[in-house]
Amino acid sequence: MITGFMMIAPTVSAQPGLSAKIVFPHPNTETGPFNYEVTQTDLTADATGAAELSGDPIVDGDTVTLTVTGLVDGHEFAFTYTVTGADGITATSAASTPITATA
Repeated sequence: MITGFMMIAPTVSAQPGLSAKIVFPHPNTETGPFNYEVTQTDLTADATGAAELSGDPIVDGDTVTLTVTGLVDGHEFAFTYTVTGADGITATSAASTPITATA
């Protein structure tokens, strides 16, 4: 945990249409606004890179939800998220439990 960032692995759920929902705790600090980035690891293809995010982050109480798109059907993916505060402090989570993308 770095200055109010609770960096636990995100909760991830596969969604129809080769997408996934990424849910994690909202930073509990005064250093917002925050920038969120997601890295995906395609465990099937052994490839890691920036995830394609769709729409704006949804902040609901103590959680943030992001939608990742552009996944490959039948491939297993794990995700991490990185939070950067307005003060420049950055923290990255542990990897999620893998999910399998579905069309």
